[in-house]
Amino acid sequence: MSKIINTVAAITLALSVGVVGANAKDYRGINERQKNQQERIAQGLKSGDLSNKEAVKLEKQQIQIAKTEKRMRADDGGLSLKERARLDNMQDHSSRQIHKQRND
Repeated sequence: MSKIINTVAAITLALSVGVVGANAKDYRGINERQKNQQERIAQGLKSGDLSNKEAVKLEKQQIQIAKTEKRMRADDGGLSLKERARLDNMQDHSSRQIHKQRND
């Protein structure tokens, strides 16, 4: 179980580190939210609220969000308001899924 958490967290961290750089101020809110989501998943797994399968699925959502952010930033290094709104919507959806899975 711990090996799964560490593997998924390492993949997600590697993806998110790739987008941090030019202007850390731009990244702070998005990265803090992503870190919070990952901590919620890890806590759910540790407490038994989430199964390994559920945790992996939720972590995959976080990986997808990180990939989307990286693609969005690839063109000019920043995020437009529309791109930021899309990432926020993706994180909102993920947050609801984490809550739902931890409380079912």
